[in-house]
Amino acid sequence: MRNYLKFKPKDINKNVFKLFCMDITKPKFLYHGSPNKNIAIFEPRAESIRDPKEGPVIFGAPDKVYASMFLVPSDDDWTSKGQFSGQYYQAIADEKRYRELDKGGAIYTFSSESFETDLTKSMKQREWISRKPVKPIKKEVYESGLEAMKQLGVKVVFVTSDVFSEFRQKLRSGLVDEAFKLLFP
Repeated sequence: MRNYLKFKPKDINKNVFKLFCMDITKPKFLYHGSPNKNIAIFEPRAESIRDPKEGPVIFGAPDKVYASMFLVPSDDDWTSKGQFSGQYYQAIADEKRYRELDKGGAIYTFSSESFETDLTKSMKQREWISRKPVKPIKKEVYESGLEAMKQLGVKVVFVTSDVFSEFRQKLRSGLVDEAFKLLFP
């Protein structure tokens, strides 16, 4: 097992085993999108929590496209981000709020040295974490998070709150294809 993969024997099931058998290559660089354009050193935080047991971490993505989806502050109550059929997407249920919160941001480049990934977590090898402070080696500033996402290839979809609720319900029910037909008719 490679030292940058976090994996426990109790986590092994058929799907995880398939993922584990994939060749996961640690990227040389990782990217972090933030609405804050002036970060000199990143400190681990428990602010954006995907797992309460994980504790304070710094997230890194293997590409700028995924990192760009974090330039505008939002939460899962009214936005959904991820990847479907190879396409990164962000569904937004409150366009006015999103545009008001969009003050731009920065995508920071990190060395991946202190990062590891956990294939049992939501975005698997698309999310890497560090438990140590990280100094960025590069910063790209964007005046608009929305424009950065579009420029980098994220499919941004503004939907009504009713469509968003139905989308989330279908995902929870395992009706993934039906859910995404709501976003991409």
